[in-house]
Amino acid sequence: MTEPHQSYEVFEEIGRGDDTVVSRAHDLHLGRDVAIKHLRPEVASNTQRRERFLSEAKFLAQFDHPAILRIHSVEPSRGWIVMDLMKGSLAAQIQHAP
Repeated sequence: MTEPHQSYEVFEEIGRGDDTVVSRAHDLHLGRDVAIKHLRPEVASNTQRRERFLSEAKFLAQFDHPAILRIHSVEPSRGWIVMDLMKGSLAAQIQHAP
């Protein structure tokens, strides 16, 4: 089941952390698959946590390195960080890396 958003079609959850959820999505304007990371509902209303989350995106966007997923955009009104979709699992990536 998909959930339409203005610029993205959001699919299934692919990861979860203490404060965040990552979903697979498709950028409808650029025609590419992406990952959307957002705060879990129970922490999304915490202004300090939300600001720290969005500043994390700004910090990571400075880098262009194969070991760091590229940040494509931030949607502050939704609390989203839109980034590269990692192919495969982190465990598989580590296994094939030096």
